[in-house]
Amino acid sequence: MDTHAALLRRASALGLCRGSLSDPAFRSATVRRIRRGVFCVDQRPSSYEESVVAALLALPRGSVAAGLTAARLWRLDGVRSEAPMEFLVPGRPGSARQAGSVLRFETFTGVDLPDGIPATSQPRTLVDLVARLGFENGLALVEAALRRDPTVLTELASEVARRVPRRGAAHVRRVLTVADVRSESVLESHARVLWLRARLPAPIQQAAIRSDGRFVARVDFLWEEAKLVVEVDGMAKYQEAGALRDEKRRQNELVALGYTVLRFTWSDIVGRPDYVLAQVTAMIKTT
Repeated sequence: MDTHAALLRRASALGLCRGSLSDPAFRSATVRRIRRGVFCVDQRPSSYEESVVAALLALPRGSVAAGLTAARLWRLDGVRSEAPMEFLVPGRPGSARQAGSVLRFETFTGVDLPDGIPATSQPRTLVDLVARLGFENGLALVEAALRRDPTVLTELASEVARRVPRRGAAHVRRVLTVADVRSESVLESHARVLWLRARLPAPIQQAAIRSDGRFVARVDFLWEEAKLVVEVDGMAKYQEAGALRDEKRRQNELVALGYTVLRFTWSDIVGRPDYVLAQVTAMIKTT
């Protein structure tokens, strides 16, 4: 795989090229300086991909995006947008520098081209990040990948066997063991960790509730014996016309069938987990 040729093709598509201010072509008002020695001759709005490609053009040949930067290129949910860009760079440690970027001088394995940009492969990216992230964030990242491609779990197991240092292997394997394709959002992943750590009985995830054979609702978490439904909500789900009205109708039907419905937001699950657990535990213990 000629990653440098791929980088140049992606740079050309973005209107990026290398040069210096002494070149008359770069004195035009239509030329934007992206970083030292890299300019854009295209009038389209700037983008994250543009920033990554510009950084790679300024780094030694053969460098690739890695870590959280690669995760964003792979379009994985839940990646922090304000994190500094990360790159794997060939050569000895300290042989290159770049302001605003984290450079890692490591062995190159598992390189791919998300969006035509040289980066660590999705399995390597995930394993690298899970090894250094906490359990909640690591699980959320893996489950985001599973939503896009459920078969990636097999590739991750192979990557762990090939690369993960012994001291980090147990943590990574535990994340992969717990990961579940049924989590439909980052918030659901965090909620699952909350139930696990509190040692609550395992709920049914994405449970379909019916009445006399008629479908009523599909819910995020169901403790069937307690007839307890927990929904974890982000505000994006209510942006479509009628979404809030339909949600209220479903909740009324569930209550009429004898279910207790608890709803929690991101600020609840992440910001005040004790409050969430107190409510959920109280309802489970009443059965």
